[in-house]
Amino acid sequence: MKQWIPFFALIAAVALAPEVVGQTETPRTVQESIEAAESAKQARIDEANKARAEAQRRHWKNQDRATRKRMRRSYKESRRIARGRTTPWWLRVLRGTR
Repeated sequence: MKQWIPFFALIAAVALAPEVVGQTETPRTVQESIEAAESAKQARIDEANKARAEAQRRHWKNQDRATRKRMRRSYKESRRIARGRTTPWWLRVLRGTR
């Protein structure tokens, strides 16, 4: 147990050490590098957002209203075929009433 006493004394000395005065502010060079890194990160984010908006605008320009309607129709048809229903709903209803 005697070998642990210096260890506990060291821990107590570190835990109860007075605060260092004058060292609370970050150095000027560190602060400038942090600001530069943040501004570079924001510039990358802005550039990515601008590229995404441009790509979306180009995408919508290429897909006019008729193209989007055709895509929706083909999607609905593929879902109906996947369910195994090739006849329209109204024809199934009318057959059931006859």
